[in-house]
Amino acid sequence: MGFKRELFPFMLMLFVLLPTGYYFAGSIVYNGVAFTNTDCWGNFDQNTPEQFAPLRNEVPLNESQNSENISSNIMTGLSEYWWPGYESATIDVEGEDIYLSAWYLKQDESMPWVIFVHGIRGCKSDGSILLPSGMLANAGFNVVVFDLRDHGESSIDDNRVSGGQDEWVDVIAVFDWVIDEHNAKPEDIGIYGNSMGAGTAAIAFTLDDRIQSVWLESGYSDMGDIVVEELEFQGYPTFLGGAGIFAGKIIAGQNLVEHYPIDAATEIARQLTSKGFGIITGGGPGIMEAANKGAQLGKGPSVGLNIDLPFEQNSNPFIDHDKSLDFDYFFARKVMFVKYSQAFVVMPGGFGTLDELFEAITLVQTKKIDQFPIILFGSDFWEGLKQWIENTLKATGKISPDDTDLIQIANSEDEVVEIIEDFYKTKGFTTNF
Repeated sequence: MGFKRELFPFMLMLFVLLPTGYYFAGSIVYNGVAFTNTDCWGNFDQNTPEQFAPLRNEVPLNESQNSENISSNIMTGLSEYWWPGYESATIDVEGEDIYLSAWYLKQDESMPWVIFVHGIRGCKSDGSILLPSGMLANAGFNVVVFDLRDHGESSIDDNRVSGGQDEWVDVIAVFDWVIDEHNAKPEDIGIYGNSMGAGTAAIAFTLDDRIQSVWLESGYSDMGDIVVEELEFQGYPTFLGGAGIFAGKIIAGQNLVEHYPIDAATEIARQLTSKGFGIITGGGPGIMEAANKGAQLGKGPSVGLNIDLPFEQNSNPFIDHDKSLDFDYFFARKVMFVKYSQAFVVMPGGFGTLDELFEAITLVQTKKIDQFPIILFGSDFWEGLKQWIENTLKATGKISPDDTDLIQIANSEDEVVEIIEDFYKTKGFTTNF
């Protein structure tokens, strides 16, 4: 009995101290990782759209001892991308006591607008944003660069970043401002995102159906992975990632993993399965996992065809237990993809994605299989490939004139579902697994 009486207060103390220590460690991590650098690494005092250079600590990178030094000729020809002029604007965020500081150039009402979204601890005067915006400005586009909340000259909300979870609303505010103040049509407005800004733009694209074109430069698909990478960058132990996310919820009421840029894949799969289709993926993480998750949310079949690779990948947890298959060889896996697929929705990907895409196109083209919809999701990613097929393969007679009709591009979840539904309205549809 004496031993138990002594053990109880020890266990009680441990029960209290462990969560407290977890929170304390998380708060240190969260405050360090999420804290902003509102002076934008010295770009404020140096850069304007009409004259800028990439800077760090107010020193041009070609003169800096910083590890980000690129080359001695970084300034060569940079003036070609300086804006021909600009105006300043202050943009209110609807429903919040927040304003955004912006620079813009309106040149031609017939030309599209492009909104540029900077990365973590960046700003509108950052060379990484002014350079691509300058390229488009000098090509005749209408352009906008702006400071996200807690950055640059915009409102300071809590002096912390949320990895796009709050900042996506700022993108929508600028989007609405372009429509209201400059009579632009939603379909004529594109979003360019750099680094964290790419994730922020992707979240905005997922949550607002009006946005039809985004360019993601160094985008991320999993905010949890970004937290771990930021921990590594700042020298914190990576196992404290969960503690930092937990502390963010307590300290600032921010859920750093509330919105994921790959939610589009989940929503497409959810809608399709709710209409009677099944979902087949490569069975791995990221986009594949998002699609399998959507299939389960839509209460439809969720199939995973996993491949054994030396550096990846494990099956994701959203595959039906009786529909998870493992393959040693890509060719056998592709046979199964094609045999049971009734449409291909091709999300942005790498060589493996291209391999599977062109395999499907070739089999349909040569009539080895019946035609089905082949949809490339996201014109910002796929338009270059589509144009190459048109202007090179088709123009030089390497493919038949009608072959380009085998591929369609969609920019929203609803558009993907509509294309597939329309195809099977006339053809008829029955599930095949």
